[in-house]
Parts: sequence; C-alpha cells; structure tokens
Amino acid sequence: MLVRCNQPQIKDLMQKKLQFETKIQKSFNLKLHQKNTMENLQIELIQSNDNKKQHLQEKEMSTFGVLLRIIYISVAFILVFSANFTYQALSSQIYDQQQFSYLGNITLFTFFLFESLNCTLTKHLQQFFTYRQMMWVSAAAITVNVSTGMWVQTCSDQINQCLLCNKSLLYSFFILVAAITGSVEGQMWVSVSGYIDIYCKKYPEKNELYFSTFFGVFQLVLVFGMGFAQISFYTTSLFAFYFGLALFAFVGFLMIFYLPDMMPENIKQQKVEEVGLVSIFFSQETKKSILHFLQYLKNEKTKQIFLFFIQSGFTVGFIMTLLYPSIQKSLGMPLDSSLLTEEQAKELNIKTTQVQLLLGFTEIAFYFFLGYVEKIIQGKYIIYFSFFSLWSSLICIGLTYAVESVFLCYLSGFLWGLADCIYLNKSYSICTYLLDGTIESYSLFNFCYGIGILSMVILNIFIMPISFHLLLIILLCVSLISYKQIKPLLQ
Repeated sequence: MLVRCNQPQIKDLMQKKLQFETKIQKSFNLKLHQKNTMENLQIELIQSNDNKKQHLQEKEMSTFGVLLRIIYISVAFILVFSANFTYQALSSQIYDQQQFSYLGNITLFTFFLFESLNCTLTKHLQQFFTYRQMMWVSAAAITVNVSTGMWVQTCSDQINQCLLCNKSLLYSFFILVAAITGSVEGQMWVSVSGYIDIYCKKYPEKNELYFSTFFGVFQLVLVFGMGFAQISFYTTSLFAFYFGLALFAFVGFLMIFYLPDMMPENIKQQKVEEVGLVSIFFSQETKKSILHFLQYLKNEKTKQIFLFFIQSGFTVGFIMTLLYPSIQKSLGMPLDSSLLTEEQAKELNIKTTQVQLLLGFTEIAFYFFLGYVEKIIQGKYIIYFSFFSLWSSLICIGLTYAVESVFLCYLSGFLWGLADCIYLNKSYSICTYLLDGTIESYSLFNFCYGIGILSMVILNIFIMPISFHLLLIILLCVSLISYKQIKPLLQ
C-alpha cells in the first residue's frame, strides 16, 4: 500500500533532512578542525621544546666553551678555504700551462658571478635553511669544485683523445660546477657571521674576542694552503696536489656537518617539504628579497661603503689572476703560459707560492699587530694606511715590468698582505658597527667582495692583453674614488 504525501509535507521532510545533513557536516568539520588544531599544536609544542632545549644548551655553555667552539669552526674553515683559495689562486696559471687556455679565468668568473647574485637571497633563504645547513652545503660544493682539478691532470696528456677528455665537455662541466658552488659559497660567509653573532649577542662583552679569534685563526688559511702547494710542487705530482686539496675540503665539510644547529630566535623558519624546493627560489618572496636587497643598496651610507667593500674583492682577485703574470715577467719568461717548458712552469709555480706565503705570513703578523695598535691609534688612520699599502704595491708591481726584479714581487706581496689584512678586518668591523651587524650588511659585503674579484677577472681577460700598466691605472683610480667616498664616514 502506497502512502501518499502532499506537497507541503514533502517540502517539510526535505528541509528536515537538509538540516540534519548540515548538522552532521558541521559536526564532522568541527571534529576535523579540532584534530588538525591539536596536531598543529603538538608539532609547534615539539618544535618549541626542541628550540628551547637547543637555546638552553647553548646558553649553558661557558664563555670559554664558546671560544673553543669558535676555534673549532675556524679550523674547519681553514681546511675548506685553504683548499678553495689555493685552488682558485693557482689553477688559472696551471691550466694555462697545460693548454686549457682561460679555463681558470672562466670558472673564476662564473663562480663569483653566481656568488654575488646569490647574496641577494640570503635573508629569504634563512626562512628555510639553518646557518649550519647553509655552511655544510657550501663546504660540500667546494669539495666537489676542488676535486675537478684531478680531472684536468688526468686529461693533460690526452686532450680530445677520449670522451672524458673532450675540451667542450670538460669546460661545460667546470662552468656548471663553478656556478653551483658560487651560488652557495657566499651563504657560507654570511652564515658563519650570523652563527658567531648569536654568541656575541649572548655575551656582548666578548664580541671582539669571538670575531677576532675566528679571523685570527682563519688568517692561517693562506699559509696552510700555499705551504701545502709549495711542498707538493717540490715532491709530488699535480694530481696528488689536487687530491690533497680535495681531502682538506672534505675533512672541513665533516667538521661543519657535526656542528649544532643555531638560529636567532627572531627568525621563524618553514620546512622545505611544506613549501617545495622549486618554490623557494621561484616565488614572490624571492622577488621581494631581491628588491629588498636592491633597496638596501640605495641607502646613503651603503653607497659610501660600496667601493671600499669592492676593494676587498680587488685585493683577493689580484692574487688569483694578476700576481703570477708579474712574477712571470720578473723571471724573464714569456707571458703566454702555454709556451713555458716543464722546468719553467715548475719554477713559476714555486715562486708564486713563495710570494703568496710571504703575503700570508704578513697578514697573520699584521693581524695580531693590528689588534694591539687599534687600542692606541684610531681606526680611520689604519684604513688610510691600507690605501697607502695598496698604492705602494701597485707601483711595485708596475715596476716589475720595467726592471724584471723578483725582489719587487716579494715586496709587492708583503705590501699587498698588509692591505688585504686591513681591508678584510675593517670590512667586517664596518658591517658590525656602522651597519649594525645585520644579515643585509654581511650580504652586502659578500656581494661587493664577489663583484671585486669578478671585475679583476674581466680586467685580466680584456685589459691585460692590451696593457698591464693601463690595468694598474684603472685599479689606482678606483682606489682613489673609494678613498674619497669613505673618508667622510671616518671623521
């Protein structure tokens, strides 16, 4: 028997059914929301406890314990950067001697181009990666980059005779590795500055001690790297030399890998898995980070310091690209490295490492002397002295082309060591005191530092073949402009 319902009854039943379903759905959504909220709270609680535990552990460290950790970091950096700097300082001349023309300069150009560009993303990347993560990724990339030197030595006698020794493939791979390494290496310096700055904020009275200890120990990097190169050139093959550099970098990477994670409490981090690796580098936030950095460059104080920071890059870029041609000239050798005999190439490599060893010892001695003198003499006079040292060194190098004196090369290395030591030391002091020690200030320095080295590589490729003295005049003019710009800030 069928039960018939009229239209109003049906409508009433449908409304009741809809209300019942709506209540069920709301109840379900409420429970789901409560579940998600509880899960999020649990995650936040776990993360908060981990952060508190981490900060508590760091806070419990004595000032002496912090000092030991900073020395530990310094040793790790010595291993990584003695390998990296020695590789970059000597590879251009070694590759040219082995018929791989401009390979060293091309990789240097690529490396520092990407290093400078990546510095614009530092603040953005801090939201996803800790200081330790950025440091060990950089150290891993440097290890791979240094290891490529062994490839060149394997192919030096069989260029284009097999696929692995094909010049096009080799150049392409080197450029790719240099680009990747340059993209992350700049973060290493910004990260270690931020890492040490956390301790400085916890113990403000130890600020100078911690930074001076790090850079004081780090000054050994050039002596350690060039000392190893000197021994290698006398006793072993170039393949063993590059293998040794790769081994140093790898040990430094392991030391950094086992450092505890630390980040400032005011930086809230997101998980990479939640955002996606591609989205980190290609998003609106990335664009904002770049625009923020460009805006920072327009700051009036930044403009006055900009060229001084670039000069820091000039001093290192000169060591990497232009020091060995002046030594080559002083020894009466042809400037085309591919024309050198095996004995001449070996002599040039040994003399270059000797000059750079003198430069390194000068930096170490003057760094500790600087720490004493700064208590007596105002910082501005020390910066003036750095300009004087740089100008004197440029004059000495210019004279080597006329006199062909190795002594002038050694004198130039000594003066260049003084200038480089002061530039590096005072650049970080400017970041800490004049620019308030912000991440942007350290990023700015690394950006300018990379631009300075990049400029030296370009000058070496395009101006050096025309006139070495024209190149020196350009450097002198830039230095004079830099002096004029920074002088008002030092008054």
